[in-house]
Amino acid sequence: HVEIGGMQSVYTHDFMRMKDVLPERDGLIHLANGVPYAPYAFGFYLPGHFLAPQATADYVISADPSFLPANLTPRNERLFLFDASP
Repeated sequence: HVEIGGMQSVYTHDFMRMKDVLPERDGLIHLANGVPYAPYAFGFYLPGHFLAPQATADYVISADPSFLPANLTPRNERLFLFDASP
């Protein structure tokens, strides 16, 4: 992998780790605060999954590594995936 995208490649690797943890498709995911400078990143990196309000989501993506107790991608650098189950 050659890093030519600067910080954007960090987001790529973060999404790759999320994809490894998520079911193959049909996940309901809340995206807290979006992805900086990449409004279509969710659909590009996680096709087959759906955006949902946090109240009905199975998972949450946030830039805050402590957003919820169950951080499923602690090795990520910018965006983190959480289990939203109570």
